[in-house]
Amino acid sequence: PGLVLRNGVAVLEEKYEKVRKLSIPLALKGTLIGRGGDNINKMRSESQADIRVKHEEGQEMALVTIKGTQQQVDAATALIQHLLTSPEAQVGAPNQWETRTIEVAKDYIGETIGHGGCNLQTMSEKSGCKVRFVQACEVDPKEPTGKQVCLIRGPLEKLDFAESLLNERVTEVQQIHVNKKIQAQDDHRVALMLAVEQGPAGKGAANVPCMFHMRKPGSCKNGSECRFSHDASLIAAAQAPGPAGADEAPCEASPSQSQNKDYKMTYCRFFDSGRCTRGKTCIFAHGLDELRGGLTPRNIQIMQEAQMMAMASGQDMGERGGSSSDQK
Repeated sequence: PGLVLRNGVAVLEEKYEKVRKLSIPLALKGTLIGRGGDNINKMRSESQADIRVKHEEGQEMALVTIKGTQQQVDAATALIQHLLTSPEAQVGAPNQWETRTIEVAKDYIGETIGHGGCNLQTMSEKSGCKVRFVQACEVDPKEPTGKQVCLIRGPLEKLDFAESLLNERVTEVQQIHVNKKIQAQDDHRVALMLAVEQGPAGKGAANVPCMFHMRKPGSCKNGSECRFSHDASLIAAAQAPGPAGADEAPCEASPSQSQNKDYKMTYCRFFDSGRCTRGKTCIFAHGLDELRGGLTPRNIQIMQEAQMMAMASGQDMGERGGSSSDQK
């Protein structure tokens, strides 16, 4: 009781609270508030008055409402008038600003803006202009949808500096892209050299392409000891589109099976290890001769898993045989 919340602080309620309303040009609203609310928060702190700014759409003036004791209202009014009549506020008033539109290549826009707009914020702070990207159709309705342009708004004498900061960043981004392209070419050349050194591999499954080598030559860490093939012709065949007639089933199938679009399109995970219990009724491919879906990345992965299961199954059988011999 007796307390009111003002500017986030509980203060004693004055019996006679005063309210004063001021109209200011809309162009000075930003100056009154300040960057991040710095100006208005400072005036609230110094005057201890409640100061709020409101603007109705379509109105040329903004409404400033001041609440507090007579002394607080008078102090806030004096601070506002001093700020809005200062030479700095008049010279930098947005109604005297000009706008410049700069086109930036689409591939460079994201890195020019920076994470969370950090690069544009730095340009704005250094130049005293507002730098941002907008849809081009907002500037010129004839521009295609989706195209973006950089909009620089500020005092005429500062526009050139702001544009130079933008162009400097775009040049940096362009160089980054050039360096990445050169690095990618070097990586590819090194990868091809490694591929030659590693040899064909494929000691465990010579007919199954190595999925790592297939993605990027030389990227397989197992090298020539890899169980799966690094053979260039096999990998090229796996990456090529399926041959004509691949949709024809290579083995006999029942009418209901052949009508199933997934029939023999995927390799059977349990075939190589002998664990498939469906036999001829299995809708999955038992061997490459039955595989209708081609050596897709998914099928290659399944074939590799099937090989691993077969290898593990062989080890289990060996261990069981050894145990039996020991018991005897």
